[in-house]
Formats: sequence, structure tokens, C-alpha cells
Amino acid sequence: MRGIVAKGAGSGRRGIGGARESTQPHSTCCNKRSIKGAHNFANRIGFSIDFEQMEAPMRIVSYIAAALVLAFQAVPAEAEQIQGSQFSSGNWNGAAYTFDASGEFSHCAISASYKSGNTLYFSVTRDASVTVGVSGPALGLEEGMKFPVTLAVDRRKPFYGTATAVSSNLAFLTIADFDAAMTAFKKGYTLRIFANGGQGVYDLSGTFRALEAARNCAIIYYNHRSKPSTATTRNEVVDPAIGYQLATSMISDLGVTDARYLTKDELQQIELPGAVYWVSNDTGLSGGVMFFDVAEGYELRTHDAVATEYLSRDCEGDIASTVQQVDAEFPARQIRVLCLSDDRQYEAYLTNSLLEDVRMVTLLMHHSDVGGAAPERLKERSTDLALRNAKFVLDAE
Repeated sequence: MRGIVAKGAGSGRRGIGGARESTQPHSTCCNKRSIKGAHNFANRIGFSIDFEQMEAPMRIVSYIAAALVLAFQAVPAEAEQIQGSQFSSGNWNGAAYTFDASGEFSHCAISASYKSGNTLYFSVTRDASVTVGVSGPALGLEEGMKFPVTLAVDRRKPFYGTATAVSSNLAFLTIADFDAAMTAFKKGYTLRIFANGGQGVYDLSGTFRALEAARNCAIIYYNHRSKPSTATTRNEVVDPAIGYQLATSMISDLGVTDARYLTKDELQQIELPGAVYWVSNDTGLSGGVMFFDVAEGYELRTHDAVATEYLSRDCEGDIASTVQQVDAEFPARQIRVLCLSDDRQYEAYLTNSLLEDVRMVTLLMHHSDVGGAAPERLKERSTDLALRNAKFVLDAE
């Protein structure tokens, strides 16, 4: 594994930068983030604008919301650009993007290309954080890998974090301290990214106006909602009765007696129109299924990194995560995330199963701060339920 450092021709270790002059700006999407109130968002990024407050859903529904949205959606590169939102500032180009599933505003991103062949991205996200991304043809990354990164701007205090490789040539990391990040990247001259013993060097010329434009873009489009993309879901093709049969089977197998299905309005609140999902307040368990069309040549590991990052995003404490291939007659991968914090403890198992031209997602979660101790063998039971669900769908076709 070469990690984030790649060999440069005749120049030793080149890192994820190398050249310092940006040319040919290029706009794309970066990271999909969570949902918070517009008023809180405006205050956090330095504006005082009166927005209509958003109504908070019930407690356990709000817990599962963050763990579902991106895990069931496509990778960040498939976010929808808001028509007419494009802007440019010097060498930087930008635009606003929405969540595919809901059509709701996700983030505003800017990017610029460098002589090294790499592209540097910044985005102002819906939850008032800053995402930094780097892409390039020779990064030599491994999809799903996570690695420590240090971002140093001039002589300012560095930012430390864990980057995620979304693909072999794209990695990103999120900085929660919005004010510190914006100040550094806007006012700094040079960004150095250190990872795996190498470094990339990036000229930050023009970022003051470009990032200010990105922040204005986020304010302008925060309340935007376009028609949701319908290209990825297949719930209208798979008989809805099958989803309810699978979910009911999960409830019965787990011995849950107080489960209830989320209504259409509640599913809209957690950005999952069309899903079949149930919750149990007594046990702290929740689970469900959803189906997606996939293109020819699709690989399940495409969703590993994004799903892991998103399942972890809502945790403010310690996080442990694993991704593994499931032994089955069809391609299947399971993502596990464990969160331990002062006010929230949850364990999530998301299994992606590739059933010919359909991707089926089975999710099982347990919130110990709601329902106490988790059932025994939760991991094994989650795997068994996912495989049983997949076999049922295959037999039904």
C-alpha cells in the first residue's frame, strides 16, 4: 500500500501536492453532510439571518437519521449540482450541491487544479463544517483506507484529522472548527498536507474571496430543495410488500414486541422516502431495508468509505469501525460502527448485498442509551438477517 504518497518521476517522493501554482479551475462535489437548523447554521458561519426554524423529529428517529442518509445514498461524486449556482473567483470555480435522495442543499464547494495534476477542494457544508479534499491520478490510494493527516497553513496552529479515501484518486477530511478553518485557509499563503511521511504543498492564492463566495453560496442555497433524484432507488420496481415482509421478519427474529414502522412524513424527515424502517423504543433497536439500481460494473466497496464516515459522523466520542466482506453466494459487505460518548452510545451494522442489478441495504442499529444492553450476538444476527433478506429477494424474482 503506497498510501497517500506517490513516487514522482525523477523527483523522489512527491506527496499529494508538489506544484504550487493553480491553473484551470475545476468544480465538483466533495462531501455530503448532516442536517441542522438554518438559524444555527447561519450563526455558526458568521451571519445573522432570520431563518424559519426546523421542527425536530422524535428522539429515536433523530438518532437514526444521521446514520441512514448517506449510507443509503450514492458516493459524493453523484451529488446533484444546483442549476445556476456556479461561480468563479480567480483560479477557483465553485457551485452548490444537493443530497440526491432529498434534493435538499448539501454543500457549496470550490476547487482549483495544480500543475502536479492534483486538484484541491474546499467545501462549506450544511452542518457548518469545512471539508478539504485532494484528487489526483497518481495518489495511489486504496478505497476505504483511513489515515492520519496534518494540515499546516503557514505558521498557524495545524489541523489534525483522519482522511478517508473515497476512491484510488480522491481523499477528504472534515474540520469541525469552522471559524478556525475558514480563517486559516482564507488568510494563509501556503497549505502543507502531511501524510504517511510525505507532504503536498499548495498555493492558497485567491482563497480569501473564493471561500467567502462559498460561504455566501451556502447561505443563499441553505433552504433550497429541488426535485429529488430518482435514478438510484428501485423501491418502485421491487414490490413494496417484499420490503415489509423482510422488515417484519427482522422484528420477529429479534423478539421485538413494540416495533412500529416510520410514516412517510418521518421517512421524509430522515431523507429516506421509499424505505421500510421500524423503531423500538423499549429495546433501542431499529432496522430496515432499501433497494437501489446499480450500473454495470458496479462494485460494493464503492460505498464503504462514505457509509463508514457518515455512520460515524454523528458521534462526538470514541469511534470504532470495521468493514469486511461477507461470505455468501453473492457479493456482500458489512460495515460496523461503534460509538461511545457521554450522551450517546450506538452500534450500527449496515450490509450491502449485490443481487444482480439491484443493491439491497439491510441496516440494524442498537442505541444502548435508549434501550439498555444490546442483544447477544448482535453482529452475527445482523449478518444472518441480511443474508436471509437477500436470499428471500432472489427467490422472489
